[in-house]
Amino acid sequence: MSTPNAISNKKEEAETKNGGSSKKEEEAAAAMAETEEAQPLCRAMATTPTPQASGSKMVPHLADACSEGGQVIIINVGGQRHEVLRKNFDRYPGSRLWKLMRTDSMDEMLLLCDRYRVTASNDSVPEYFFDRNYTSFINILDAYRTGHLHVCANNCAVITRDDMAYWGIDDLLMEPCCAVKYYPEIEVCLSELEMEEDEKRKEDERQKLEDFGQSTVGKTRKYLWDLFEYPQTSRGAQVSRPSMPFQLSSLWRRSPPLQRRSQTNRRARRRLHRQV
Repeated sequence: MSTPNAISNKKEEAETKNGGSSKKEEEAAAAMAETEEAQPLCRAMATTPTPQASGSKMVPHLADACSEGGQVIIINVGGQRHEVLRKNFDRYPGSRLWKLMRTDSMDEMLLLCDRYRVTASNDSVPEYFFDRNYTSFINILDAYRTGHLHVCANNCAVITRDDMAYWGIDDLLMEPCCAVKYYPEIEVCLSELEMEEDEKRKEDERQKLEDFGQSTVGKTRKYLWDLFEYPQTSRGAQVSRPSMPFQLSSLWRRSPPLQRRSQTNRRARRRLHRQV
C-alpha cells in the first residue's frame, strides 16, 4: 500500500515533467517564429547589390545583379534589341560576346561594345549596344542558341564574311548546306573586287600620264584627247566622234565584196554605153 506522502510525491514529479515539456515546446515555437521573421530580411540582403567605391571604373558583375539580370541580358544591334540568356554565349570560346560576358572592367567592355548601361526601365537587365547592321546578326545569335551556324542567302558574301570576323565566329563552323553556296560566292565576289581595284589603279595611272595642266589650253587639250581616244568618257564623245566617218570610209575601201560589187557595176555601165 502506498502512503499518502508517496502519492503526493509522484503527482509533483508528474506535474514537473509536464511543465518542462510545455516549456520546451514554447521555446521551439518562439525559435521558429524568429526564423520566419528573419527570412525576408536575409532575402533582401542577398538581393541588394554591393556598393562600389566612388571613382571606381569597375562595373558590378552580372551575377551580383538581381535574379533576372543575372540570367538575361539585352543585346542591342543597330537599334534592334534581343533578350538572350547569358549562358548561351558560353558556346563559342574566344568570340566577341564570349569575352564580353567575362569582363568586369568598363574600359575593356567599351573595347568590345559601343555602349553599356543598366536602367530601371529594363528591370536592371544589362544592355550592350553595337553600332552595326542587324540583318546578319540574327544568324549569329541563332548559332549561339542552337549551335548551328546558318547564313542568309540574300546577303552579300563579303558582308557575311566581315560580320563573322567582327563577332569572332569562324566560317569553318558554317553548316554544309550554307557552305556549299557561300564559298563559291565569296570567290566570285573577291575576284570582282580585285578586277575593280585593278581598273581603278589603271585609271589613276592614266590620269597622271595624261595630265595636261589646269590652264585653258591644257583643259581643251584634255577634252579633245578624251573625245578622240576614250568615247566612253562622255555622251558627246559617243555621238559626235569626228573620226567615225573616216573609219566608215576605210572599212568601205578595205572590204573585198564591196570592191568586187563596185567593179561589176562599172563594167555593166560601160557595156550599156557601148550598146547605145
